[in-house]
Amino acid sequence: MILLYIVAEIGILTLDARDLIYVSGLVGAADLVLFNLSRRTFSRDQIFTQWK
Repeated sequence: MILLYIVAEIGILTLDARDLIYVSGLVGAADLVLFNLSRRTFSRDQIFTQWK
């Protein structure tokens, strides 16, 4: 995200509303994937029984 901002500020790439919608869609999809991955790998019972 920071790289995209820097490239747009330098003027190499222009960002219009369509491009921002694409970027937000990609970020949203990545967020959903990471959320599902963390939900599947998180084990509350294992943390309670093995934490010392």
